[in-house]
Amino acid sequence: MSPLGSTATQHTTLRVPPNFHMARNIGPQHVSRDFGPRSPLTAAQLKAAPLEGPCPMILTTAQLKARRTKPILARATLRESEVAAVLDAANTMAGAYDVAYGKAHAALFMHRRGYFGSTLPELLPRLVEQMRHAAAKWHGEEAAVALSLRCIELHTYQAGGGLLDVDHRDTGSAVSMSILLSDAAQMEGGRFITWGLKPGCVRCATAGSRAGHAAEAEVACATCPMSRQHEMAQGDALLFDSEKAHNVSTLTRGVRHSLVLELWSGPQNTHDRDR
Repeated sequence: MSPLGSTATQHTTLRVPPNFHMARNIGPQHVSRDFGPRSPLTAAQLKAAPLEGPCPMILTTAQLKARRTKPILARATLRESEVAAVLDAANTMAGAYDVAYGKAHAALFMHRRGYFGSTLPELLPRLVEQMRHAAAKWHGEEAAVALSLRCIELHTYQAGGGLLDVDHRDTGSAVSMSILLSDAAQMEGGRFITWGLKPGCVRCATAGSRAGHAAEAEVACATCPMSRQHEMAQGDALLFDSEKAHNVSTLTRGVRHSLVLELWSGPQNTHDRDR
């Protein structure tokens, strides 16, 4: 039996399994490490940085830097034939989805045992090179060259699914790429959203000055984060710093497939997200 079920979706060959919410290897280790909750202010920090209005929030230096970066929208990263090849490759993997993030969102680890690279040997190096180029802009050439593949995940959303966790980040990775595999015209909702900061925010500067800019963290005001919705077509890729907060709005119609790749400073990964 195909690992991805029985109901074909228009413009793709990938099928959604009838037991969509039941996946193998489900556990908190696949979820909690990637959901970077906003760090609360301590009592001392609140006293040191009193501000009118909403309380400030603590971000690590990496998180604050990531929020200031601009995502890169690369149009037509995958041709129609390459989108079909990725979906076909996902459809022939043995087993079920690897992790479910609810009843309407699941992910398949296509990097497991080097499957994606061996199945699509010409495509993977091109995508990784594109990611290294973006990483060099945000982390420098030397750091970008040293990055390795952490994961290649196929994410599937059904109606009602989304990625709505507050301050969700790809914690532990350096650069992420999300490629839309579905036809946007066949969906409602399911839009990719990133979060940034207002340039030159006086409230952030005031909060940071009063808190003393601790070595591990910097302060931003809670009113500062600004969302940006990215309008993507099938085959488009969005590249962003992995510490940049991002979400996927609730899908209200259709099925949304996307391919997500992440590079990190650890060794090349061929199992789950961490080894």
